[in-house]
Amino acid sequence: MDCLPQALAGLLNVVHLEIINCNLITIPVFIGDLPKLSVLVLAHNKLGLQENWDFLSRPHIRQNLAILDLQDNELHNLPKEVVELDELAICLLDDNFLETLPTSLKEMHGLSVLAACNNMMRIFPYNLFPLDEFALDLANNPFTSRYFVIPNRSQKYKVPSLKELAARTVVDYRLPVATRILPRCVMEYLQSVQFCAICSGGYFDSFVACRYVPRFRVYIEVLPGDGYLHGPGFILNLCSRRCMQPELKFCELLNHLTPEQYDDWIKDMF
Repeated sequence: MDCLPQALAGLLNVVHLEIINCNLITIPVFIGDLPKLSVLVLAHNKLGLQENWDFLSRPHIRQNLAILDLQDNELHNLPKEVVELDELAICLLDDNFLETLPTSLKEMHGLSVLAACNNMMRIFPYNLFPLDEFALDLANNPFTSRYFVIPNRSQKYKVPSLKELAARTVVDYRLPVATRILPRCVMEYLQSVQFCAICSGGYFDSFVACRYVPRFRVYIEVLPGDGYLHGPGFILNLCSRRCMQPELKFCELLNHLTPEQYDDWIKDMF
């Protein structure tokens, strides 16, 4: 099929429309004018070969579309018209050729599910974090790193107090402590120190909670209300945002561990 029949423009009450396996390169503008359309499935076409996505810019579809399925469409990038859909809640982009995801996705406050499995992403899209109430599935992308350290909270990082900074200095530089002179509350505070999973530096009340995720099981979910990531992997507490960077020697080390060494590392961590 080269094009859609004009008769579809008369489907003024259609809510769910599926146009699958038609080898379509373009979608006519009148699809975007269907006043009640909220679910549009365009899977298994060739829409990535065209640059005209004007049908998604029409007022009706921008205001009403909640689910968009663009799986297996030879997409090399996500059209800006998709990001501009006001009410989009679910976007399916599996089996394309996407290498990145735009940061502008963070501005889609109604988006709750984004699936982009089996694409060509080599760099994990850290630019999308932190996210609120969001499910992201990126399984089976050719990421260059075998593991990822991802922020686990949507809340902003709490800046360390002067009290914590002083205590961190004492712990990190192993400064001598006059136990007989310092107040008991100060000693108890120093003894409550926790250590960063990346750099082994001390921290107290201020830290970054992250989830450590293996490459081929990248399904991440932030549930409403708690702001925590759920999914595979386990939690790491880091002393600062600096220790989240994927270039860290920590990640490089883990990428070269054998399965036996990895199991030993897990045991040491817990």
